[in-house]
Amino acid sequence: MVGEKRYADALALIYETNALPSITGHICDHACQYHCTRLDYEGCVLIREVKRLAVTKGMEEYRQKWLAPNNKRPAKVAILGAGPAGLASAYFLAREGLEATVFDPHESAGGTVRHVIPRFRISDEVIDNDINFIKDHGVEFVFRSDPDLTPDSLLGQGFDYVVVAVGAAAEKTFRLDGHNPKTGPQVLPALEFLARFNANSASLNLGRHVAVLGAGNTAMDAARTALRLPGVKTVNVLYRRTEKEMPAYREEYKMALADKVSFHFQLNPEQVTDDGRLVCRVMKLGEPDGTGRRRPEPTEDLREFAFDTLITAIGEDIDRDLLQRLGIDKSSPAIPESQSERIFLAGDANIGPSSIARCIADGRKVADAICQVVDPPWSRKQITFSSTTAERASEIARKKLGLTRQAKAPAEGSVSLDLAVGDQEFQRCLECNSVCNKCVEVCPNRANIALRVEAAGLRNYYQIIHLDAYCNECGNCATFCPWDGKPYSDKITDRKSVV
Repeated sequence: MVGEKRYADALALIYETNALPSITGHICDHACQYHCTRLDYEGCVLIREVKRLAVTKGMEEYRQKWLAPNNKRPAKVAILGAGPAGLASAYFLAREGLEATVFDPHESAGGTVRHVIPRFRISDEVIDNDINFIKDHGVEFVFRSDPDLTPDSLLGQGFDYVVVAVGAAAEKTFRLDGHNPKTGPQVLPALEFLARFNANSASLNLGRHVAVLGAGNTAMDAARTALRLPGVKTVNVLYRRTEKEMPAYREEYKMALADKVSFHFQLNPEQVTDDGRLVCRVMKLGEPDGTGRRRPEPTEDLREFAFDTLITAIGEDIDRDLLQRLGIDKSSPAIPESQSERIFLAGDANIGPSSIARCIADGRKVADAICQVVDPPWSRKQITFSSTTAERASEIARKKLGLTRQAKAPAEGSVSLDLAVGDQEFQRCLECNSVCNKCVEVCPNRANIALRVEAAGLRNYYQIIHLDAYCNECGNCATFCPWDGKPYSDKITDRKSVV
């Protein structure tokens, strides 16, 4: 649609499943791009940038055609938390006519996106674009809400359902031998540091030399942010595994390198010397652990660093103490059975620390679940596409023959738009929703065959036939399938003979 300059139509399609297209058009982790079939040619389609084009170019027309929901349903929903999951729940509930009220202890909505992710990555204006549209749907916001609010108290106030979307802001602690928090160098958890930077950067004094422990996306944000503070000369990221095992997305890592962040691998901080230097143990990689990554093991070697501040970014977790105060099982997030039909968990509080996109998806699922139990019951309409014509199938097939240069997206934080990106990426997209034969291409035994089928009701012009006698179940087709399929086990097959 973007390639055809149908920006408002493209935005309407995005809004069917994504309540925060402005935010995700700028900082989505774009997991879809890591699975794009164009990766096997000259590089993935820049889906995030194409969606940013849809939002920026299509919002005005979309809003002109948009009508506020008038399908009111007699149900009131309270949502605890104004992060991505809470906002998504509110949007999809209001869209279906339910009365949604969001409670948040902060002075503004956005959760981690607003209060933790630094403004050089995403502006307040971008965040407000999404939140103001949610407000236009009739969603009410109560900021600086009572910290003692619980699902029970909200149900007692007359709400029919409660969504708990309080995030996962409990940071893992790190012990540093010899460190005196009163007289020694300061140690700051990454989320606390980033929140303080966004609220009032002048309140921070990190000194000249900063060390960041960890190598995830939060560590990259912390390192890049620290370099922007007055007086900071060096930022060293310390990670106990190798670059290959870094959990940070490559894009985040490359941006940190571009900002002149220094990286030191296979080091683990252990103690602080009397003169304030950071002592790190040199590590080596041993056998794989439960996650499949090789376990870091200590050696006898040590290294020292000068540092004034250590920022720890070793992971977040669900705040189980908070959930317990809210009446939810502390050991494993679970809602009491007696209230399970009226209280719902959403986002990080439900699925654990995750991405913005996954939290939006989980918030939408919770909204759908509530809509299905109200009167009258409701179920989401499936997005449908028209069947592919023979002419269109041939056009898509030709895209695989002539390689086209991948477009270049603007730099992070840029407000400029390059419409040529939409044109070029449209020409490169292999349109897996219309013609998908990836399993044919990756099968070493040619056990999958694309069969041209012209039949009513079929969206894909080519259907896959699996020849079981040629298959040794290597799993290639399941690994590379851009959908959730396993062609060797779930496609039509003749298990007795080969034609």
